[in-house]
Amino acid sequence: MKKKVFICGCKTERKIASETVEKWENTLIKNNIGYTLIEDLCGTAVKNPQDLLAIKEHKESVLLGCNSRAMEHVLFKAGIRMCCTEIEFLNMEIDHPDVISEISAKDGGSNLIPYKHEWKSWYPVIDYSKCSACQKCLNFCLFGVYKVDEYGIVHVDQPSNCKDMCPACARTCPEQAIIFPKHPESPIDGGEGQLEVLSQNDLMEQIQQNADVYKILADRRKQSGVSLLKDQEKIADAERSCCVSKNENQKVEKTKEDKPENSSGCSCGCNC
Repeated sequence: MKKKVFICGCKTERKIASETVEKWENTLIKNNIGYTLIEDLCGTAVKNPQDLLAIKEHKESVLLGCNSRAMEHVLFKAGIRMCCTEIEFLNMEIDHPDVISEISAKDGGSNLIPYKHEWKSWYPVIDYSKCSACQKCLNFCLFGVYKVDEYGIVHVDQPSNCKDMCPACARTCPEQAIIFPKHPESPIDGGEGQLEVLSQNDLMEQIQQNADVYKILADRRKQSGVSLLKDQEKIADAERSCCVSKNENQKVEKTKEDKPENSSGCSCGCNC
C-alpha cells in the first residue's frame, strides 16, 4: 500500500518557517507525490479534530511537521492513537526534503485542510508514557487549562485558556511529560535534551520585571556559550506572574473601553 502524505503548514506562531514548508511542498510536487496540506495541525487538533480523520483512516501515512514526539501527542489530543494507524513522522527542520523521494507515496495533486480560526493554537500536550500523575501542572496553572478525571489522570481540558508563549507548567513537571509543540526551544517543544536550570540573580530580577525572558536567555547564552537555566521553578513562577499581570492589565483596559461616557464626555465614571 502506498503511503498518504500530510504536511503541517504551521500557520499560527510559525514554529516552522513558511519558507521551509514551501521547500517541502515543491519537493513533493517535483516528485509527483500527492499530499494534503494541514494549514495548522495544532489548531485543527483542537478546533476541528474530525478533519484529521483521514490520517487515521489511511493505514500508512507520512506526516511532515516538527518534532515527532510533539506531533504524536497532538494527534493523540485529536483522538488518533498510534496503535490504530502507522504514521512516519518527518521533521521538516531537520530532515532533508529529498528523503521524500524514497517513500512509496500516492501520486497526484494536493488537498487542503484549512484553519480559519484566529486562535494561535498555543497549548500543551501530555506525554502519558512519562506522566506520573503528580498533578503539579494542574496545581500550578492559574488559567484552568488542566483537569483531572475520576481516575486521577490529568488532561488538557481547556487548551484555549493557555496564555500565549507561557510554558511555565512544563518547567514544573518532574518527568518532562508536558510538551508545547510551538515552543522555540528543546526539550519543551518535544525535542531531545533535559531541562537545565536558571539561577543568576540579576537574570531573575529582569524576568520578574516582565522583561522578555526568551530574549534575555538568548543574549546571555550568546555571551557565555552555555545555558543559564538553573532553576526551572523560579522561572516558571516568573512566567506565570508575567502572564497573570498581562491578563489583569487586559481586563482593566477592556473595562475602560466598555465604560460609557457621561453627559460631560468623561469616561471615568464620575459626575464631573
